[in-house]
Amino acid sequence: MKSMTSCALACLFAAALAVSATAQSAVRFADVAGWWSADPVQGGESSHVALQFVEEDGKQEARLWLMAIGAYDINLGTVTFSGNTIDTKSMSFPLTWHPESKTLTGHLPADAAPVYSIPVEFKRSEPVEKPPARDWHAPRPQARWSVDTGAPVWAGLERDDETGLLIVGNENGDVLAIDNDGKVRWKFATGKPIRAQPTVLGVSVYVSSDSGYLYRLKLATGAEQWRANIASEAPPRIPTNQQKTRWDRYGSSVVADTEHVYVASRDKNLYALDIKSGRELWRVPAGDIMMLAGLRSRWTTPRRCATASTSATVAATRTASGHGSGPSASRPDSIEPATSSITTYGTTVPSLSGASPYS
Repeated sequence: MKSMTSCALACLFAAALAVSATAQSAVRFADVAGWWSADPVQGGESSHVALQFVEEDGKQEARLWLMAIGAYDINLGTVTFSGNTIDTKSMSFPLTWHPESKTLTGHLPADAAPVYSIPVEFKRSEPVEKPPARDWHAPRPQARWSVDTGAPVWAGLERDDETGLLIVGNENGDVLAIDNDGKVRWKFATGKPIRAQPTVLGVSVYVSSDSGYLYRLKLATGAEQWRANIASEAPPRIPTNQQKTRWDRYGSSVVADTEHVYVASRDKNLYALDIKSGRELWRVPAGDIMMLAGLRSRWTTPRRCATASTSATVAATRTASGHGSGPSASRPDSIEPATSSITTYGTTVPSLSGASPYS
């Protein structure tokens, strides 16, 4: 009996030691709060990755920084703990805590690296900052004019080759037509932010807005010709540094033939509309929000450089020699990741001959 009692006490003592050891190795937020860095390797190439655990408004969250693709301060969501394992709720990123080496190991999230399973080991590091804008090494352009649009410009610029009008949509929901001298010829209010590049087809401008409508406007005056509801149940946009963001910073432009206008929507549908009336002809469910700009195959004539940025200013520029500069392309629009500016470069390509089917 005494032997059995001693054995039972020994088992209880061993179990208590095991529980104590487990409790000591269990990760806590205090163990990981702050900055971590790693340099994962894939295919012989390495890229710097940073991770931050931060507490804001009483919530313990994790932020991911992917330097290679210019993605900074990605909110992974609320942090959860189970033993020595850490995970995040919004974008799952399970990591294992190693108390001896003070490291975190796992694989990059599938949402960030969807093709490869890339192992990663994080170690304590200094705070990481967003890299500064790259130095400009080409000849400095000289501003010909600038226009305050009244709000940041996210969407790409559109220019009509016949009239020279530059069509701009801003965050206030205004569509502006700006001529070659930098004068605003007309303005149309949609009431909600415009994140889709306007499209000029013949004598009309097509532009979608977060108001949920696609608008057809007269190119010459900005008068509304029709509007079509294409996003009555679209979800609100969530900033990229908040939980559950969809990274949907932009909207869909239109493509068209002689009878139809096609536009993708954030309400998870692709729409076909009658080009003359705006009447919905059909829709196809895509299963998720759509936000890609339309791909239009068309030629453009030589043009002046033009830029728009989130500083709410549109400007026409030329280089010191007086000529437009930049890579040759039929759609010379580019986005500078460091500044979020959108640039249209001067190019010389053939013009499309023949009558327009969109008049």
